[in-house]
Amino acid sequence: MKFNYHTPLDTFLNTLFDRYQAKVPAVKKITDALIERGVVGAQQEIVNDHIAFRTLGAPNLGIQSFEKIFLHHGYQKKRLLLF
Repeated sequence: MKFNYHTPLDTFLNTLFDRYQAKVPAVKKITDALIERGVVGAQQEIVNDHIAFRTLGAPNLGIQSFEKIFLHHGYQKKRLLLF
């Protein structure tokens, strides 16, 4: 997943994804399998329909600490409904 508009938000999201990919080897394995099977031509073609942020209850590190970045760029808060 790559955000290619070269905005500050794209830089932020690309950095987060790069760090995630470096820590989760399955990302490369899954991407390679999708490419090998012809589902996608390159990793950059994969578009996620959501991004999940998890916090560990550390002071000042909750979602509120960076939600303003997303709100500023047009994202909207949504409440997840579990049934």
